[in-house]
Amino acid sequence: MSPVADFLIGVLVVCLLASGRCADLPTGTFGVDCLDRYFRLGFDTTFTGEDVRFEAVDDTGVHPITEQYAAECGYSVNVRPHLGFAELRASYFSCTALNEDDETFTFSFNMIVTQDGVEETYDVNKTCTLALPWSSRELNCEVNYMELTMRKDVHFPGTKGAHWTSAVDNVYGLAHDDWQVLFQKGDQQFSPITLSTAEENGYTISMTRGRYVFRMPYGQPDSTVTLVDGVTVDTVHATLFTRKGWTVLVVDLLAACPMSDGFYNDSSLVWLNPLETGETDQQSQRLRIGANGQLLEPVEAAARGYNMEVFGSQVQVTIPFDAVGGYKKSFVQHNIYSEYYLFNMYFENQFIDVNQMDTRLRQYRPLVSPLLSWPKICINQTVLSEHTFTVYIGVFAEDVQLTALMLTGREYIGDVMNANISEVFHPNFTHGYTLGMRFNHPIVPMELSEEGILQYTLDMNFTLSIMPAMVESFYHHATVVAVFKDVFPPIFEAHCYEKGISFKLDLGPFAYLWAVYAGPYPLTEVFAMEQGYHLINTSEGQILNVPLFSTGYIYKNIGMKTFEATFEILVRGLKSLKVKGTTVKTCQFATTELIVCSPKGHVTIVANMSAIPSAGDPYRISLLNRTCGAKESDKSSALFTFGVQTCGTKVKLTNDFVVYENEVVFEPKILTEKGPPRLAMEAPERITVQCAYHLSGLYRLFQLHKFVSDYAGVGSIRHDPHFVQQKMAFDGNDPAAAPLLNVSSAEEIMADKPTKYSKVVYFLKDLVTARFHP
Repeated sequence: MSPVADFLIGVLVVCLLASGRCADLPTGTFGVDCLDRYFRLGFDTTFTGEDVRFEAVDDTGVHPITEQYAAECGYSVNVRPHLGFAELRASYFSCTALNEDDETFTFSFNMIVTQDGVEETYDVNKTCTLALPWSSRELNCEVNYMELTMRKDVHFPGTKGAHWTSAVDNVYGLAHDDWQVLFQKGDQQFSPITLSTAEENGYTISMTRGRYVFRMPYGQPDSTVTLVDGVTVDTVHATLFTRKGWTVLVVDLLAACPMSDGFYNDSSLVWLNPLETGETDQQSQRLRIGANGQLLEPVEAAARGYNMEVFGSQVQVTIPFDAVGGYKKSFVQHNIYSEYYLFNMYFENQFIDVNQMDTRLRQYRPLVSPLLSWPKICINQTVLSEHTFTVYIGVFAEDVQLTALMLTGREYIGDVMNANISEVFHPNFTHGYTLGMRFNHPIVPMELSEEGILQYTLDMNFTLSIMPAMVESFYHHATVVAVFKDVFPPIFEAHCYEKGISFKLDLGPFAYLWAVYAGPYPLTEVFAMEQGYHLINTSEGQILNVPLFSTGYIYKNIGMKTFEATFEILVRGLKSLKVKGTTVKTCQFATTELIVCSPKGHVTIVANMSAIPSAGDPYRISLLNRTCGAKESDKSSALFTFGVQTCGTKVKLTNDFVVYENEVVFEPKILTEKGPPRLAMEAPERITVQCAYHLSGLYRLFQLHKFVSDYAGVGSIRHDPHFVQQKMAFDGNDPAAAPLLNVSSAEEIMADKPTKYSKVVYFLKDLVTARFHP
């Protein structure tokens, strides 16, 4: 059976006896690696927690890896729960490693995890094969110990200095069959001691098949601390010797490790190291750096941003903050967001002496930044012309996430809020967030002053949490304001055309502030279609053509030849619906035949008299009451004004309407020529006029016996016997069939409010139940 198999069987027995049970490591949680010069176990502390310890296992038993044992036996344990990781590193020459010919190394450990008072033991086994051949001398400067290994055929330094000659002179008379070690501190030499005594003093001196191993913690009583190029160097110098017959075998052991921990400079971690550690006649040949125990070629190191420069006799290594290979953790203290950065730097310096003996110096040094407090950067990137708030907040580490957002006191809920939040990534592995929200969003407060100052205000509360636990959160409140000047309600262009009035509805860049109304009704496409308006969409806005006699016109200055028609467009605040502006356009049109029935019961008509030969004689034209003559007349038309309760007006009820009816009558001419007087037969034509009022608006008529209507009446003119009804005439049987216009009671003057067969001023209230209530 092979030594490795014997070793593992012994380890299994020891594990079962010592711990009761050994579970296998969960896959995906732990990393077990064989690196150039040591074994490494890395794991996530979110699985193990902070309470984790190790035991080294070999065929002699279980050895708890305490701080002292680790430094003396070649182990380094690094547990950093605040960064979320931990690791165990073991030298290939560590005390319990099974070494086969300095080429194959087998490790066995127990990892003991305590959670909620319950211990769980995991079995860790790994066999590593040497990938990089050993140099003549190798010095490994770990975080808690230094370890020198030498080929057995290398007994003395390349240049024999005074210290070497003195040591050799002393050991020749003291040497015997057992190995002894003589320490010297500067010019001071101590008495030789046995290897077991040296072990009691914290030293490990052993011999493998092909190498000497010399290991010790830092700060030994026999060490010398000096400054080399401003860097502290811990040096231990010992002479190992024994007598073999007439021959005295002497081995020079010199270990010197720089102790620089580096420092933080602005945005980088900087580490300084002497190019040479003080050993005589050694020259540096090659420098390399890496991370986490793995060295990189210069090109790859440069690609990661690692920078190494030599200034005289000093090496300077600069690692950018957030460089690849480091560990970063965010913290929150008193709502202050801070970061902590760790970079496990691995450095190699290869030397050669005058005898061409090569030395490989490797240093494992954690470079740690101080706790860095980062101000939360909130930048208002809003461009007014885009009418959108754009706010950036950052810069955060990868483990910081936006977990909640309050906007003007309301919790942000994804698409429901119709806001846009996007994550912004930066080259240095940091990130931030950009919030976009339209000015006209319903939750954004808006103020518009009488002076035309428009202000939008967005109040934001960001909650950011440290992932993945989310037990630490910090907050940032910010308010951004967008201000526009000279923001006034639009005044529309308007012009007259032959059949009505046209408006150019250009609301400008603040269209979302306004609502366009025709009277009390919003001007929508559906409403325009119902009222007979022509609403045309163009690239520059909308064109509204309002045909004459459509709903909403006001008529005045009615004459025999012309009358004036006025149409008004209201601009209201979209939220308040208060009137903010008006556009009024009055145009003059040619008078044909029309009738106006006002809310106060005044009737104004212009009747077409062209079919009556005697129409030009005003004394022969009247209403039913002959005293009610035409106010004006000519051969083609006559103008009358009267009250619905005067001039012989008749009243009748039709369904839900009260209909007032009168007639334009003609007095025949008396002929006296060629005989006695007689009436001329002039083919008389009767012209009937009617005004219909809905009963719902006449309640005061029946209460106060006074004619007042809530709405203007609907009028019609009928010509008999041929009954030539105009395009919009009303025959009295179907008031809903008549077009609807209003006459303003505030501006009403007898005979001044015409509307062709309809009413003016205010839109009627109920378009469904009665056409004159739109």
